[in-house]
Amino acid sequence: MTHALPKVVKSQLVQDIGVALILGSIAGCFFKYGVDKKKQRERVAFYEKYDKEDL
Repeated sequence: MTHALPKVVKSQLVQDIGVALILGSIAGCFFKYGVDKKKQRERVAFYEKYDKEDL
């Protein structure tokens, strides 16, 4: 006896995985470009200022 998923459940599962991948990609891009790049620019500006004061 096999325990195959019914087609309705399987298609819903595939759809849910697709939606999760899309939403995860959007969230990842937002974090990379919205949060991480901003912090990186702030860090670069801080060290440029810090190096000028040090000389």
